[in-house]
Amino acid sequence: MEDHKNILHLASEFRRNKTGYYCSNIFSVPQDIKQYEYDDGAVAFSIDDKGVERVYFAANNADSLAAVLEKFPKESGIEIIAKSLDDKTKQALEKAGFAPFAVYVRAVIPNLKEDIYKNLPDKFKDVNCWDHISYATQDDLDEIYDLLYETFKPLTSHLQSREELRQQIDNKQFVVSHTDGKVSGLMSHEYQGKKLYMEHAVNKGPSADMHSLYFALLEKA
Repeated sequence: MEDHKNILHLASEFRRNKTGYYCSNIFSVPQDIKQYEYDDGAVAFSIDDKGVERVYFAANNADSLAAVLEKFPKESGIEIIAKSLDDKTKQALEKAGFAPFAVYVRAVIPNLKEDIYKNLPDKFKDVNCWDHISYATQDDLDEIYDLLYETFKPLTSHLQSREELRQQIDNKQFVVSHTDGKVSGLMSHEYQGKKLYMEHAVNKGPSADMHSLYFALLEKA
């Protein structure tokens, strides 16, 4: 419990320091922590996620971040949430021996209704997204599962079990496209207030399908 509190305290301190801030998805800290390391400029901990050890961190010093991360197993999964991957964070991860790693891009769109259409290619301007996609049904579950595990690796993606997929489908958190009667594209997503999380995106069909998977969700938002 003390480790749990100290991680949150250090992460808050690093965030308040305006000289630089680098972080992964450290919005909450689980109670079951496998490993915990820190110094004056970085803190990191790991958890077990379905057999994959995942490392989460917060830092305001890139050298400290590299030094702390070097203490974790190199086969661990690691991910960053950012507007883009800055050079210092990338170099720190590579110096610590972490490759590959996942980058979750955070985008802020002040006027969604206008801005998503600003640079839309002409070929998509008259596309009705729902002509190409639909919400997934339980009949799609096995094909969604196969497509996810063929495309992504558990080390760099949070892949769902069949039961989790079943629940997400019931909650309308998957939109899919079909080619010749089979799922050829998918997008998993979740709305949280003004935030839209898109986690897995796959398309093996026409480009209009990929456009439709994204834009149907943006238009709904």
